[in-house]
Amino acid sequence: MKTLGIEVGKKVDVEIREDPNPLGVEIPEVLFVLLEQDEKIKAIFNKITDGKKRSLIYQIKAIKNINRQVEIAQQFLYLEEQKLLKKAKKISD
Repeated sequence: MKTLGIEVGKKVDVEIREDPNPLGVEIPEVLFVLLEQDEKIKAIFNKITDGKKRSLIYQIKAIKNINRQVEIAQQFLYLEEQKLLKKAKKISD
């Protein structure tokens, strides 16, 4: 409270707004471009949970080499696609 300059017990006004970035992290340029260029990859990305999206983003950010970033994104999303297909098959059986 001290850093805000507010005393305990004082009334404050609060405004709540929707977060413009629901993931809470910025999508790396490499992933953004990949999603724009490949509709299949974009469809898979849009189906996975926000937590998995963040996990992919953190993995990509940890890698310096752009080619390796693309490779990791593709591998990650391929594996997620396989999980989604397996889950869909299980439901239909």
